[in-house]
Amino acid sequence: MSQTQTQPEGPTIHPIPEGLAERAALLGGPDGVLTDEQITGFLTEQLAGQDLEGRSVCLIIPDGTRSVPLPKVLPAIHDALAGRASSVTVLIALGTHAAMSETAIDTLLGATEHGAAQTYPEWTVVNHAWDDPEQIADLGEIPAEQIAELTGGLLTDIPMRVQINRLVAESDVNLIVGPVFPHEVVGFSGGNKYFFPGCSVHDVIDISHWVGALITASRIIGTLGITPVRQLIDAASDLIDSTKLAVTMDVISGGQDLNAVAFGDPQAAWAAMAKISAQTHITYVDKPYQRIVALVPEMYDDMWTGAKGFYKSEPVCADGGDVIIYAPHITEVAAMHPGIRDIGYHNIEYFTKQWDRFKDHPWGELAHSTHVTGLGTYDPETGEEKQRVNRYFATSIPKEECEVHNVLHKDPATLDIEALRNDPDTLVIDHAGEVLFRLASERDGAAGQSA
Repeated sequence: MSQTQTQPEGPTIHPIPEGLAERAALLGGPDGVLTDEQITGFLTEQLAGQDLEGRSVCLIIPDGTRSVPLPKVLPAIHDALAGRASSVTVLIALGTHAAMSETAIDTLLGATEHGAAQTYPEWTVVNHAWDDPEQIADLGEIPAEQIAELTGGLLTDIPMRVQINRLVAESDVNLIVGPVFPHEVVGFSGGNKYFFPGCSVHDVIDISHWVGALITASRIIGTLGITPVRQLIDAASDLIDSTKLAVTMDVISGGQDLNAVAFGDPQAAWAAMAKISAQTHITYVDKPYQRIVALVPEMYDDMWTGAKGFYKSEPVCADGGDVIIYAPHITEVAAMHPGIRDIGYHNIEYFTKQWDRFKDHPWGELAHSTHVTGLGTYDPETGEEKQRVNRYFATSIPKEECEVHNVLHKDPATLDIEALRNDPDTLVIDHAGEVLFRLASERDGAAGQSA
């Protein structure tokens, strides 16, 4: 399969509506670094203008798999809510990630010295319990006809049950605080994505991720616009009956500083920051590389999260080339999703051309499988599957487990990273998983085109 072949028609990705990003207040831009004083002043001013008196607030933040300097923004938010909100519950938007420990939470919040309770008095911090039905509220259903319209006909007979953490449903105000990055399912992360899938359960997660998989991660990741999946999560978020606000951020690589902060309703704040992230978190290269070595940081502790190193680099791998996920610290594929072992990693055609065999498997796991495979073909007559690129796990996952999962194994000790940096046919990516790599020829591909 040629990387440069004409892509098939897909559902339309609409441009960000005129005036949407401008509806948000914005501090900073793609260049420069914001000072702590600038950030505090901006957030204090923005929150001062909100109706928060006597209202319960659910403050939604990312987990430890996102690089974001929360200690630069949370103290200002804490002070702005103090004496005004009747209660503040901080909800960690895990999606279906593993719950964070108390120690990990303290690190995330910048509270290692005194602990979260003392650092942020009167705040309660909890993990999203996606697997506890008692903590989930049902908001209703988006009918199949609407799903068909939103997905451009990719799904035609599947309604979507909209369920979310009860704290979100029952709070007077939901305040999202999180970064915006190129994303393999929705185009750019952030905004309402913190509700769905961040604080939801399997139905929305499975349907939204599967729609992204049908379009393919290679085509949707880093696409600036209102993608079909963004439309799905926005429609689901409309069912949340509360005041919805968002603080979005553009994080400088490494996660310690910010280029920009926006504030407004979730869609506007997301749009403002997605436009900036498209300039700061996509690196364009002139030609594809034969070999890519993605050095995955330790904040990704399994392949379910560490796979970002693959799909944010795969677009610049040459046909038949190798993408090596280098993560000696990773010992397992996905403890929270053991079903990945049952299906292994395959391209989208492998599943769609054997749909009766796989249709009852969790669609979110099917989607993840395709994200870590990339483009390819499958011939049901011969059973032959071909991938555009070769995928290697250079991790502490045993070779036998890699084979079970249908990926190639490479002993990380055999890789001379410094020598590979000097190889003109190799791209070594530090802190892989947040910056997206694209070919320069695709720079003008952008919004308003088919996915």
